[in-house]
Amino acid sequence: MMLFITIYAVYVLTAALSIKMHGKVLGKWLHITLQAANILCAILFILRFTGTFPKQVPVEAIGKTAFFWFFISSQIIVFTLIFRILALVLEKLVFRKKRFTKFFTLAVLLCTTGSAVYGTFNFNRIRVAGLHMHDGWTMHAKKCDMRQHDTEKFRIVFISDVHLGSEIGREALKKYVREINGLQPDMILFGGDLLDRGAEIPLRERCDSIIRKLNAPSGIYGVYGNHESYTADAQLVEDFYRLSGITVLKNDTITVNTARRKIIIAGADDRNGYIPFSPAAESAETYVSESEMMPVYIAIKHKPDMMDDFSDAGYTLSLSGHTHNGQFFPGNILVRLANKYNYGLYRPGNSSGKNGCNAGYVSSGLGLWGPHLRTAGHSEIVCIDIF
Repeated sequence: MMLFITIYAVYVLTAALSIKMHGKVLGKWLHITLQAANILCAILFILRFTGTFPKQVPVEAIGKTAFFWFFISSQIIVFTLIFRILALVLEKLVFRKKRFTKFFTLAVLLCTTGSAVYGTFNFNRIRVAGLHMHDGWTMHAKKCDMRQHDTEKFRIVFISDVHLGSEIGREALKKYVREINGLQPDMILFGGDLLDRGAEIPLRERCDSIIRKLNAPSGIYGVYGNHESYTADAQLVEDFYRLSGITVLKNDTITVNTARRKIIIAGADDRNGYIPFSPAAESAETYVSESEMMPVYIAIKHKPDMMDDFSDAGYTLSLSGHTHNGQFFPGNILVRLANKYNYGLYRPGNSSGKNGCNAGYVSSGLGLWGPHLRTAGHSEIVCIDIF
């Protein structure tokens, strides 16, 4: 915790220095207002994370305010750095006798405002990512057919990182359920972080009754993410998943028989995950007869840190979330540097298992953590059609 507070204190100081650089153009009172907002929201941010708010304080509203300022200040820092370098280049190399102080500040303000507007719009726009799997051998990204699908394919919808609680509420969840049901899935998979800090909120507001409106004839399965572990009451998390009708796979597998083939779903725990079943170690003849197609093996783990392992073990597809694709600039760059598999469709491992060219997909998530803005990636539902 002390490390987090130290890093955040450096961040707040950097934001204060960035704002100070625009002081002359902003004017005295606007400059003071922004500096005061920076200090106040820093205090609120730390109190939000340490959970030291009195019970009567509206934590959700204060948390959203602090997170929004976190986004604004991050954009001020980044754009100040970018345009300060540009201004120096113009002043020293191109227009040697001109100063670009006003241009410098105006560009930062316009870009920060533009990021906030676009980020709000982009977060509220849900994208459906389509994956088509043919005969268990090949997989490629393709736009999902929104019309009623035929009986020749089995449809799985994958969702991760909803973050119900202090971040995402009941109304947003209703929208998500409508979007998912509109795809008419046969099966639904949750990739973790369905809940977040403040997990008692969705239970109190009976969000489980909304999730129960999801329609998936072949079942709803999921795994826990790292944010579920942030909730002090583990029993509360377990109860919410159970009341929502979601079967949690903790280093376990389940087999679903469809009209054309078997689909084996494996779920790996986020903290102590391991491969519960290795398709590559099994004999194909054990499962396949003349009238039965090759089984499809799907693995779910919240973090995309076992994709190579799942591929080498013979899984047809592994599904993960966690990264949010960085959520906003420059987070997307940092997340890309920190994760081998950051977002999208990959061919992990040796990709030469007996189930063909195995694949892995990392979703940017349907909900989000922190500020309700998304300038990197999309709010995403993954639609997988197996032929």
